[in-house]
Amino acid sequence: MRATERRDSLVSGDTALSQDVPVPGQWLGELAVRLKLHRTEWRVLATILSSPNPVSASSIAKRLHLDYGLVKRVVRELVRWNLLERAAGLTFQPDQTRWGPPRPRLTT
Repeated sequence: MRATERRDSLVSGDTALSQDVPVPGQWLGELAVRLKLHRTEWRVLATILSSPNPVSASSIAKRLHLDYGLVKRVVRELVRWNLLERAAGLTFQPDQTRWGPPRPRLTT
């Protein structure tokens, strides 16, 4: 399979990843310094950052050749850390002051 055919098969209706989408270097620097993410979390985050439109967990799983359940778990965790938002798809949440570990739930 040629690279262009493979890319086209991975996109499956989503906007192609070949478009250049500017990502401010400050975001990447802050992410790398402040948060310790696992490899799969970085891959999911990079896919979302490189997409010009909101994407679904299903399309991320297909692009990265990962299990859908794994991608959903990673997305849930990134949402809990306030790195992603769910609004008609997954988008990056750029407000650095909101990034961080989830607060523990209060038990009464």
